[in-house]
Amino acid sequence: MCGRFAQFSDNIPDRFRPKKNAGELTFSFNYAPSQKIKTVVSTSEGPELKLLRWGLVSSWTEKLDHDLINVRRETLAKKHTFETMLKNGRCLIFADGFYEWRQTGGKKHPWFIRLRDGKPMAFAGLWHTHTDSKTGAIDTCAIITTASNALMLPIHDRMPAI
Repeated sequence: MCGRFAQFSDNIPDRFRPKKNAGELTFSFNYAPSQKIKTVVSTSEGPELKLLRWGLVSSWTEKLDHDLINVRRETLAKKHTFETMLKNGRCLIFADGFYEWRQTGGKKHPWFIRLRDGKPMAFAGLWHTHTDSKTGAIDTCAIITTASNALMLPIHDRMPAI
């Protein structure tokens, strides 16, 4: 699964043409769950650049520590939880690469996975605005994962849907 990734490119590919600026954009070589990340969300007015908290907080919970950072592509359509998000809460999460850890000889070794040409990629994602009495409204998201392709399989059996 995808538990860490990097966003360090300052350009969003022209093909996404987000209409609004998300304010101050931050960049990191090691984003972790619960941090704000750069995304493009689908709105009725078109694509919008938005900072979202990584970790989808569902409407059925009041706790911010029970969030989903990854959602399996294979089960999205089967779970009622994601029905509205599949229709109205899709997003793209930009990354220059992601990290996976490979177990060899009893030790875990991190691998940084990126596109061969070094250009930024976009992960498929879901987003949702979570509202509760303590924190107010928080825009949250999760990365959609899928079975690994032939290149990733020796490292891990899951990968972000790119």
